[in-house]
Order: sequence, then structure tokens, then C-alpha cells
Amino acid sequence: MNSEIYLHSDEADVEDNGITFKVAAKFIKKLHEAEQKSTDKIIAHTSTIGGEWADGMSVFDNISYSSLPVYMIGHGCLCSMGTIILQAASKRYLMPNCDIMVHFGDLTLSGHQVSVESGTKYYIKVKNQMIDIYTDKCINGSFFKDRSYSRARTKAYIKRKLESSVDWYMSAQEAVDFGFADKVLTRTEYLNVREIKKRNNRGTK
Repeated sequence: MNSEIYLHSDEADVEDNGITFKVAAKFIKKLHEAEQKSTDKIIAHTSTIGGEWADGMSVFDNISYSSLPVYMIGHGCLCSMGTIILQAASKRYLMPNCDIMVHFGDLTLSGHQVSVESGTKYYIKVKNQMIDIYTDKCINGSFFKDRSYSRARTKAYIKRKLESSVDWYMSAQEAVDFGFADKVLTRTEYLNVREIKKRNNRGTK
């Protein structure tokens, strides 16, 4: 038996702040409940403009360490932290009209000089961690594989792209080509999302 859960902004959040502590805590609870009642895999639907790094990484870690494979399906748009979380999934699907946006995020610092310096160091650490997460997956994308890019060269490309483009936008297929996702769902292969639930975990996408 499979379970379907959802990761999206808090419906009561008028300003839509994406992944917050409340959103993350609710999703993690649903994930653990699904682990208890599922025997095969968990389907997680998601659409988000991004969110807080720490809250997003709590979701990332729980998906990574889930006792069952988590298949994520991106709808509408996946931006910023949403694209990081996607990388934790066992299989990363995108709906045909799902747009992807990758960037380093915003940094606002104030206060004492020492506090600002400490915050800057932490931001650099987060940037490097983000690039490593992307690189581990993107190295298998056709864009990098067809050019025989090494991990170091793939990482350098992603770093350069993020530093030169404030916001890196991609279509669903472009995201697959660069390795940010595994597959775009199409009618020729899947009659509907339910078809994913019927596929065996081994050797299928």
C-alpha cells in the first residue's frame, strides 16, 4: 500500500513564506504517519516558493532518512528551498508545466560587527552545502554526462551559474537535462499520477 502526502505553504499564511517551521513540522508528522501505514513507497506532492533554510533542511533530512522510498512530484513551481528538498527524494518527478528556480537566497545582516561577520561565514557555509547537494544529483544530468564533466567541473559550473544569475529559471525539461529532476511526467508514459503508485520500486522511473 502507498500513501500520498503534501508539502506546500501554510494555507493560513497570507504572505506565503514557503517552508516555515510550522509547514515543516506538519509535513514531517505526515511523513512519519505514512511510514507506519505504507508498505511500498510514499508519494509526496509539492509546490513552494522556497522558505527558511533550517526548516527546509529538516524536511530534507527526514525524507533522506525515511524508512521507505519517497517519490516527489513537483507542481506549479519549485523555487529556492523547494529545489533543495526535491533532491532528497528517491525519485524526482515534475509535472510538464512545473517551473524551477534556483538561487542562493537572500542575506540580511544587522547589529554588531562580530555578529555580521559570523552571519557572513554561516551564509558562505550554507552556499557551499547547497552547491554540494545540487552537484551530487546534477552530475547525472544529460547536460553534464554528455560533456563528460567531472564532479569538480560540474560543481564549478553550478557555482558560476548561480553567482552570475541572481535567479536561475528552468522549465521542467531543462531541469531534468541539468539533473535537478529525474523525469517530466507525460501522457505517453503515465496515464495519470496514479500510475506511479503501480510501478515497482526496482529498476523503474
